[in-house]
Amino acid sequence: MPANAGVYLVLRTNEGAPSFLERSPGGRFKGKDPTVATETLEHEWVTGARVVYIGKADHLGRRLRQFARFGAGEPVGHWGADTSGSSPTPVNC
Repeated sequence: MPANAGVYLVLRTNEGAPSFLERSPGGRFKGKDPTVATETLEHEWVTGARVVYIGKADHLGRRLRQFARFGAGEPVGHWGADTSGSSPTPVNC
């Protein structure tokens, strides 16, 4: 994976409607539950969206490993997407 800075995308390959989990399997950083209410996710979802997240990182390889570790349930400091656009919170989809 690249060690340089850059922009990355999280893309959705399925064209159907998403199904959201009741509880996020993501790691609990500092004990905080990363779950977002399914009602919030359903309300905020843009029908037909293919791009789920756009991010930037000073070290792309490290950021991508953080995403993988978070998804595996490890408590990492970067959670990813935000449903309000104002602060880093996770998405459980």
